[in-house]
Amino acid sequence: MAQLESDFTVIEGSWEQAQQDFNDLETAYYSVNNELEDIQALVRENDGVRILTTYMANPPASFEQKIATEVYKVLIAEEQDFEDWVVLYGENTAKILLQQEVDAIAGGFVWNPTENTAVGGNSYQIKLETYFTMEFSPAKVTVNNMHMEIKATVNIDTGALSTLQVSLVEVG
Repeated sequence: MAQLESDFTVIEGSWEQAQQDFNDLETAYYSVNNELEDIQALVRENDGVRILTTYMANPPASFEQKIATEVYKVLIAEEQDFEDWVVLYGENTAKILLQQEVDAIAGGFVWNPTENTAVGGNSYQIKLETYFTMEFSPAKVTVNNMHMEIKATVNIDTGALSTLQVSLVEVG
């Protein structure tokens, strides 16, 4: 009987160690799982940036028109030579030629993310910015440091964009 009690005590000690090892393993599992969930959330956020920057690599003519309109407003307000040229050649001519210039450079902008905010389960509000030189040769106007920001809501599951807008254009 003494041997049985001794064996039972040894088994009980081994069982307690096995339980502790299992608890340690469970803790490590949850820790790794939490880290993986954090990484997955970061990847999902970056998917929104990727979708919007891919879209902006070849924006549709309708969005290029929005860009040209905002660039026109800034040039007319900030660049006296441009304003003088518009007075001579007319607003319609200026807008048509500026649209052509924007069409030529829009796909070459380098977009950098500045905001990435979850706004729903699968949607993110993304803001991108770019800096570029705006050279408008018909008016002999060059702006070396133009800054533009765009923003949109991106559904990362469907790739759909909504509320796409030019949120800022300024001479830097």
